[in-house]
Amino acid sequence: MDIRHLQYFVTVAREGHFSRAAAGLQIAQPALSKQIRDLEAELGGALFDRTTRRVELTALGRLLQPEAERILEQFQHARRTARQFVSGEIGPVRLGFSGNAFVTQRVVDRLRQFQAARPGVSVQISEMVASAQVEAILEGRLDIGLHTVLDGHADEALRTKRIESWPWVVALAENHERVAAPDLKLTDLSGERFIMYASDETDKMAAAVLQSLAGEGPHNIVHSNSTMNILGMVAIGMGVALLPSVLSMLNHPGVRYVPISDRLPSSQLIAVVGRSERAGPAQALFAMFD
Repeated sequence: MDIRHLQYFVTVAREGHFSRAAAGLQIAQPALSKQIRDLEAELGGALFDRTTRRVELTALGRLLQPEAERILEQFQHARRTARQFVSGEIGPVRLGFSGNAFVTQRVVDRLRQFQAARPGVSVQISEMVASAQVEAILEGRLDIGLHTVLDGHADEALRTKRIESWPWVVALAENHERVAAPDLKLTDLSGERFIMYASDETDKMAAAVLQSLAGEGPHNIVHSNSTMNILGMVAIGMGVALLPSVLSMLNHPGVRYVPISDRLPSSQLIAVVGRSERAGPAQALFAMFD
């Protein structure tokens, strides 16, 4: 027995006639009759009393009809659900983000548009560093990630799309002697403690590059896993922070942002998704960042 047998049976039961049922199903009547006989043989009893003018349901047929109709209805529901998921209309999408993703206007705009256009999709958001996003996507625990990389050094195991790219600024305490410098270079900050976001492989790479340009040793860099913590530490004079320029929109008390004149690798915000992810709400959201 398969779905086709049940569909044929229900059609004949509703029409009360093999010829009309065959026409509606767009199959030959002998083929339809054979399918019904096969079903009856499997069930071990007749489903129809056949006459020359009309077919009537037997007791077995009357018992089977509502059950078959429920199965067919559930089958159609399952097929609709699957198709809606593939097209990205329904289902969950697990989104990971780190750093400055949600202070980026384009990300906010795209997510707002996505939710308005696809109310059947549930966006589940988690904050996690870049390496954790990559690991979670590869293990199937996350669908799409948003994080920063240094000049496009993205993981090759994922499909990547660049969203934004920013130069760097340095965050200084408002009473820092260099806060009004017209042409600030990293070497001008020699001896300062640099405070950088998180302790992740991408951030470590950025720290190493920027640190080498500043000419300072590893002992002069500290990490924090929160942008607000970094800005708070800067405000009270615990160090200076190299940040993507997009974060200069955060008006933190006691902090001033100064452009860096050095030519540094840019900070890039990217969206990442598994290479096998080609359908569903995750792919629909990934496509929003085109």
